[in-house]
Amino acid sequence: MKTHRILLLSIFLFIAGIGVGWVLFRPSLDYNLDNLVAMQWVDGKYGKGFYGVQVWLEPEDEKYSVNGRVWIGRGNLYWQDLGKIGIANSPEEAVQTFGDILLDGPTLKIGRYSIEKKLIEQHR
Repeated sequence: MKTHRILLLSIFLFIAGIGVGWVLFRPSLDYNLDNLVAMQWVDGKYGKGFYGVQVWLEPEDEKYSVNGRVWIGRGNLYWQDLGKIGIANSPEEAVQTFGDILLDGPTLKIGRYSIEKKLIEQHR
């Protein structure tokens, strides 16, 4: 009888742990592939494919805010937040307007948004 209670308590705690873990560590909205507009690795002064440009959208009223960040290197959680880079009426419009990522000389272009490459490379 005592063993049966311990087994039931263990199963309950296991299931509760999974639930709490899901709530605390589930992917946030900006990591959800459904919200991804574009992702591309571009070269920088620290190496080929060193910067990862990520663009995603978030619902905002009846439109969508388009946000960006630049990952600094791979295998770490170091990134530069570009913040809100635009607004779109739909996910499809966001992809059309901000889906092209191009490193054009000294400028990183994300659709119609642009930032100087030297601003991204100031992390070191």
